[in-house]
Amino acid sequence: KYSVDDKGAPSLYGAESLVRWQHKTRGMLSPGQFIPVFEEDGSISKIDRFILIKTCQYLAKWKQEGRTLRPISVNISRVQMSNPNLIQEFREIVESHDIDPGLIDMELTESTSFENMELMLQKMNEIKQSGFKLSLDDFGTGYSSLSMLQKMPMDILKLDKSFIDPWQEDHSSPKGLQFVKDIITMAENLGITALAEGVETSKQVELLLTVNCRLMQGYYFAKPMPANDFENLL
Repeated sequence: KYSVDDKGAPSLYGAESLVRWQHKTRGMLSPGQFIPVFEEDGSISKIDRFILIKTCQYLAKWKQEGRTLRPISVNISRVQMSNPNLIQEFREIVESHDIDPGLIDMELTESTSFENMELMLQKMNEIKQSGFKLSLDDFGTGYSSLSMLQKMPMDILKLDKSFIDPWQEDHSSPKGLQFVKDIITMAENLGITALAEGVETSKQVELLLTVNCRLMQGYYFAKPMPANDFENLL
């Protein structure tokens, strides 16, 4: 994740913890190949916990080394919303590594439906009250209505890459630009920072700056990398 100034110069804002599976016979598997299976059988909560622990271990290591720390995002699956001990478990993991919870950005995926919206809002408020940051991922693809958005205690609204995929070279439509600009303005008025996902070209960066989007992530800035490569960025 990068913050981009008016001249297009990026500075490191943070990162997102991603998971891959090094399978014994099938090689490297992407999340799309195994996450749905673990969501179906409920074991996805074990992966969520594992990723949070590993993220805290790295943050503790970098803290001990005197590095400047940046917020790291971790995903929360739909299954976790029904866990009554969710927040307590998160807090225990972070506290056991002596990490400021403000360095952990909990990401909820908008494209995943939540049957009990009131329970989801309750969990979101508990996450915020515990000091964690909170992001809504893939905005524009799933369940969120504008009436729900105003109730969500979000720090960051991540615009799905489908908004800017058409912005290649000079093929961006005035309506598309205006639509994204209005979403960003609405988010800002609600005290939420907009982040554009899937940024791959300098043209997309240029157009995002014209609609007042300053926070971006995507292959244009950096591809997924091992933790030791991220250490070099820090």
